[in-house]
Amino acid sequence: MNAEPRVWSQLPPELAERIVSFMDRNEVATNFRLFNKAAAAQFRGPQYTTIRLSQPVPPHTFAAKWGALFGGSTRGLTLKRRQQLVCLVAASGVVPNLEVAQRASRTVQRYETFVAAAAAGQLESCKWLRIRNFPISAIDLDSSGLLGAAARGGHQHVCAWLLRAHPRIGPWASRGEAEAARGGHVRLMDWLLARRRPVDPAEGSAYRRGRRDGALPAAPVASLTGPEAAELITAAAHGCGLPTLQRLWTAYARHLRHDVDGQAAALAGLGVLAHQRGDKEEVLAAAAGSPTPDWAAKMEWLEAQGCPRGRGAVAEAAAGSGPDAAARLAWLLGRGGYGVDHRAVVAAARGGNVEALQLLLGLVLPPRPPALLQPRDSIIWAASDQAAQGGHLEALRLLHGAGWLPEVRVCYQTAAREGHLHILAWMVQALGVALDADLFKAGAASGSVEVMAWLAERGCAWDQLAWNAAAEAGCEEALEWLAERGCPMPDNGYPYRVAAIQHDDLNTMKVLSRLGVPWGNLPREFPRMVDTEPMDVLLNMLDAECPVALPDLRHAERRAQARLRRGDNSCMELLTAIAMAMPEGEEEEEEEEEEQQEEWEEGDGGEGEEWEDGEEEEGEEGEEGDEGEGDEAGEEGDGWENARGAAEIIVEEEIDGQEGL
Repeated sequence: MNAEPRVWSQLPPELAERIVSFMDRNEVATNFRLFNKAAAAQFRGPQYTTIRLSQPVPPHTFAAKWGALFGGSTRGLTLKRRQQLVCLVAASGVVPNLEVAQRASRTVQRYETFVAAAAAGQLESCKWLRIRNFPISAIDLDSSGLLGAAARGGHQHVCAWLLRAHPRIGPWASRGEAEAARGGHVRLMDWLLARRRPVDPAEGSAYRRGRRDGALPAAPVASLTGPEAAELITAAAHGCGLPTLQRLWTAYARHLRHDVDGQAAALAGLGVLAHQRGDKEEVLAAAAGSPTPDWAAKMEWLEAQGCPRGRGAVAEAAAGSGPDAAARLAWLLGRGGYGVDHRAVVAAARGGNVEALQLLLGLVLPPRPPALLQPRDSIIWAASDQAAQGGHLEALRLLHGAGWLPEVRVCYQTAAREGHLHILAWMVQALGVALDADLFKAGAASGSVEVMAWLAERGCAWDQLAWNAAAEAGCEEALEWLAERGCPMPDNGYPYRVAAIQHDDLNTMKVLSRLGVPWGNLPREFPRMVDTEPMDVLLNMLDAECPVALPDLRHAERRAQARLRRGDNSCMELLTAIAMAMPEGEEEEEEEEEEQQEEWEEGDGGEGEEWEDGEEEEGEEGEEGDEGEGDEAGEEGDGWENARGAAEIIVEEEIDGQEGL
């Protein structure tokens, strides 16, 4: 009988496993398993075959999957997952892979990519992104969260680079001390505090008294505003140990020491005191949800400092704390004085914590019947919606059995939108969900061909709005599936509006154009859009071959030239694109017309802008599609098996940049 083949003939299999345990997991998956058949056979478990994109991947392997020769690799990915692909690779720190990923994703440069690199401490990625002018702040904010992202990750070298080399990136959304504390990085927190203004005398004296008593270690004491101090102490209660919390409390707690009943203070007009009461409750809640092993000791100490036990915020934090949420809730209830309400149920449902849910559902009264629900009961609806959104089927079953599923329609649309087919199947079978066009639209918003095919096989109705939802999801395969199955196309051009104006998604626009989706009134509106829309939107429309008629192209050109004369140089690229979009031979004719127009203007002596649109704005805005994209589904895949497997690998990694650190 032949012995099993070995990776190394001289070494037993267990020694080979020992050697591999010291190797990088991505190296094992992409290189070592290819060493010989024995290596592939022995190391075939998911821990050896899953490629994690947030960790370094050999550039030749990455390029073989995502490079130019394999441009179709992202066809099965939604816009959100294409964006996430770039964020994950930025977090890996392999710059050659980042260049490939940005091209392969066919997405615009995004601030979230920079956040992911900073949060992972990848300085080389940050430098590459800065050189290529990636956004340094969110589009709707005038301050940058990059320093906070680096601080929460504990990366002092990135913080130093941001502060030293690029002072123009500010103003900062945060100076970083609280984020460092929230991440448990005490040294970095102290380093950032030391860069602050001179020590406030009152705070310094309080701290020095603590030092004389021997209760506190040496550390800088910076001058903070009231909100900054409250944020710092709350962050420390969450991420730091008890000694650090005590030190910061001694230094800065004068901002929190007003022990006034919050409701009474509000009624008396003492808004500041009520807010400070709320600060103390938030500090206690942060300790209740803390990932540190001394969370209970921190809570006991904070109670002794006068932090109020509260009516529900503390229990809510404990319910969402993680696997030991039920034990924390039991500990709170055993101490007495802690209120438990619907917020805790929602938090447990969000995390899919069945044990905590079972405990809470026995304490909190079920919601009213659907006919009696009021707007203030929105928190009740949120529990089942959060469970459906997270794909937590067992939690959803518990909520349904306890009467916490008041509106099935909202819940099954959420499940469809997030692409959770297992929840959708349960709801159709157990609850008799109607297979109507609204449900199909929600499924299309997930960008999942599997969900849409499942619904179609069961006779689910569809209509033109499915295209709007699929365009918002931005998955090429999903759009092609709709076209191949004959889903009716809208004629108002709204899918292009979604892709162009809402998401700046050129790839989806090109797919829609290739599939023959009508542009609606957008070609006629193009001249007006020169004055109302960002240049990228107009450039994308021309790049996607929007059929703008020659007179409208000329009209748009004149408007762009008028903007250029007013000093708006952003129109230069648009003028070039318009010239390229004009039929051959038309440019000479246009030049002659311009010369005639200039002569007319000189003779007329008129003032103002001679070329007015004169047209009424037209075009339907259309019905907005549902937002569509799930958070993380995550299955383990075997290397680069296929695009869908790659997507599952992508979503296995959690990106904190979405929180706007």
